[in-house]
Amino acid sequence: MKLQVLVYLTVFLLAACQPASEPVTAKTQKKKPESSHAVYVTQVKPLLKSEQRIYSGRLQARHIRRIFSLEAGEIIYLDVFEGDSVAKGQLLIELDNRRLQAELDKLTAKLQQAKRDTRKLRDLANKKLIATDKLQQAQTQQRIAAAEHRLLQIRLQDSQRHAPFAGLVSQRLVEPGDVVKANQHLLSLIAPKSLRIVLALPELVLSQIALGDAAEVQFNTRTIRAETLQGKIQRIHPTLNQDNQRGTVEIILDKLPQNARSGQSCEVRLLNQQQLAISIPQTALRRDEQSEYVFVLQTDQSVSRQNVSSGWQGLQQVEIREGLKAGQQVVYQGLPGLEEGKKVTVVQP
Repeated sequence: MKLQVLVYLTVFLLAACQPASEPVTAKTQKKKPESSHAVYVTQVKPLLKSEQRIYSGRLQARHIRRIFSLEAGEIIYLDVFEGDSVAKGQLLIELDNRRLQAELDKLTAKLQQAKRDTRKLRDLANKKLIATDKLQQAQTQQRIAAAEHRLLQIRLQDSQRHAPFAGLVSQRLVEPGDVVKANQHLLSLIAPKSLRIVLALPELVLSQIALGDAAEVQFNTRTIRAETLQGKIQRIHPTLNQDNQRGTVEIILDKLPQNARSGQSCEVRLLNQQQLAISIPQTALRRDEQSEYVFVLQTDQSVSRQNVSSGWQGLQQVEIREGLKAGQQVVYQGLPGLEEGKKVTVVQP
């Protein structure tokens, strides 16, 4: 019994001599290294943006001349029809001018008599046989007769209408034997070399094109060989159609095709190129209630939020119109959990 008590006492003393165990605190725990956020970045580079749009257009003549009658009378000559080619100065229409010719003959005789009277009175005035006022009256009558004679000559010339330029007849509105009045529309001519393509484009597209932009044209007709023709924007009209908010654009071709006719339809592909367009992968662009934004890599390997404004979108790329500069690096993968100022590790693709 004494031996058993002695054993217990020995065990107790040995346990009391052991040093107390140190309590577990936050200081004694080892800190785990913070995990780095892996991301993929791409460098922003300026690119040549090229947009292609296809629209329907129509050939129209810029130079159109409407031929009007300058005198009243019966048409005695008209031998051109729609589509006929005419040469510059060619006779197109002639009116019956017999009455004008007779009136001109009368005024010719009157002018000749006035000249004779003036010469006779001048001789008498030089001899001081008549007063000078009678000579002055005769000279006035001669000038009046000459003016009336010139007026009849002009009216006689106006009974004929000639082609002002080489072109094509586009309208024939009267027939031989018709009696027309003065200032009546008779014919219309167009200059084939003035043919240009006219488009009606939406307001948004008008803001994205400029004079001189390139265009490719194809005609939808058997009379013109199926080939792509080159042209450029020559004119953008300053007003819009209030019904459809479209504006008129004119395109001239580098070379007109054979058999081109006013009114023919065509397809026009506008090639609008702009330098220094910036695009990034669509996955890099983020949106929230405030704005569109991207994460830009900083020199200290952290990221910062940069608000941007986007433009056109392709299958994989999106244009950035404002907010980025060439040379910056934006994150396009590894975006979940990314926030302002967070340190990142760039993964090489």
